[in-house]
Amino acid sequence: MFNTFLRFGIDFGSGIFCFLAYLSIGFSTYALARRYSWHPTAFTIAILVMSMPRLVVQAIYPGTQIISVAVALFCILAIYRTVEMPNLTDLILLILGLFFCISGNISSMIFAPILLVLSCVVLFRRHGIITWKSILGKNFYTFFAVVPAAIFSQCWLKDSWSGVFSSISFNNDGIQGALANFIRYILESFYFTASIDIIFERVFKWNMAQALESLYNFCVRPFLGESGAVQVFHLTGVPNEMFSFGPVGFFLVLPALLYAMVKGPRRLKAVATAFFVYFYLVSLIIAWAPGNAMFFELFYVCAGFSIAFFFPPWRFTKRNKKFFQTAGCFLLFFTLLTAS
Repeated sequence: MFNTFLRFGIDFGSGIFCFLAYLSIGFSTYALARRYSWHPTAFTIAILVMSMPRLVVQAIYPGTQIISVAVALFCILAIYRTVEMPNLTDLILLILGLFFCISGNISSMIFAPILLVLSCVVLFRRHGIITWKSILGKNFYTFFAVVPAAIFSQCWLKDSWSGVFSSISFNNDGIQGALANFIRYILESFYFTASIDIIFERVFKWNMAQALESLYNFCVRPFLGESGAVQVFHLTGVPNEMFSFGPVGFFLVLPALLYAMVKGPRRLKAVATAFFVYFYLVSLIIAWAPGNAMFFELFYVCAGFSIAFFFPPWRFTKRNKKFFQTAGCFLLFFTLLTAS
């Protein structure tokens, strides 16, 4: 009986932290989106990001992945704040965030160094090394307080490190495997979720998973085969609890990042480039397997704020905002119904 209550307390506490991380993602997305849009648009984008099916499932089922995603997004916000007004507080928060975003997941180990390089490039290119030498020189001893927090950030994850490398398979086919994995992940991004697929099949008599798999078999498999994959690529074999990032990820986040790389300001271009570097490294390092969607939570969720720059303010009318807000809320509640 005691063990039952203890397990309930642990799960309840983990659930509270996951829900708080979910709210943090919404607030951080809103704050970053405000850099490129008015507040009604930023609010709409926060709703859209929070409606991603996989993120909603992560919020209601305890786990550490959503916490590392929330901290990574907080780091991007800290980069923006530090660039806009150089100060010691935001710089320390950025450094601590870089440590805390590392979890018992190899995706965080890939993304954290990318964030570190992005921080150095953006901060030094905007203000130069003299500004930061002045700030660090005046407050050098303050950084001794960062050391205990940095150590604590990894101590609470010590049980997760043991199986982090044993639970994944690596891509042994080099660039060819990376290209094949890139195509597989794009197709998985287009595949919304199994629950939505069931609705399409019953209403329109059309199975999305089978259609995407047929496209892959016709266009990709004859040339790349099963390069970079642990097993044969099958979307129809994805378990029902395997939620993806929905239409927001494929139809909004991906085009927004591509548009930001071409038309965005320098800071947003650097951030978008960092996200695509992460996408490439995951495709290159990790072999494809069912369940690899967990490696792209950092990509789709943290990049969600770039939709603000993608939506033209003169065309994104109040009617369009209400449509996207309604669609986001519907997707959120639909995910809650199918995940429970």
